[in-house]
Amino acid sequence: MEDQRSLLLENTMQGTQTWGIRVYSDGYLEVLSDHFLCFDGNEVITIQQPLKWRWQATLAQDDLLILTKMIHSSGILDLPVLMESDTPETNPLRTAWRLMVDGKEKTIQTIGSQAANHPVFNKLTQALQEAKVRAMQPLGTKRSRKSRSRLPPA
Repeated sequence: MEDQRSLLLENTMQGTQTWGIRVYSDGYLEVLSDHFLCFDGNEVITIQQPLKWRWQATLAQDDLLILTKMIHSSGILDLPVLMESDTPETNPLRTAWRLMVDGKEKTIQTIGSQAANHPVFNKLTQALQEAKVRAMQPLGTKRSRKSRSRLPPA
């Protein structure tokens, strides 16, 4: 069942592995993953699990505002709904960006690494990763590695 939260953006990739990131308008951030990382002191333990969306962090309102402004100003809304690489690939990377802007949904699909490597996508991906890192390490605190595997907010 699809989460009843209001989606801001979602990015999924399929190639040698499947991965995704989803951000809701309230800051709730999920990743599509087939593993879970646990921390035991300085050791990272990877636990294989079924592929599904999992909560990872909650973004700050400032980061949500930055992402929203970036979506509006980046030019992503002007891109075609399907973008393909010029050169054929044996097992092409496939990505999809799903955005909810001003109550309207737009989905952009790419086929091939050249198409997926568009500057607009790279800029949004970098902003998402930076926001996620900030959400996992709140300002003014040095969170231990163990605390990063805490449960999502109720």
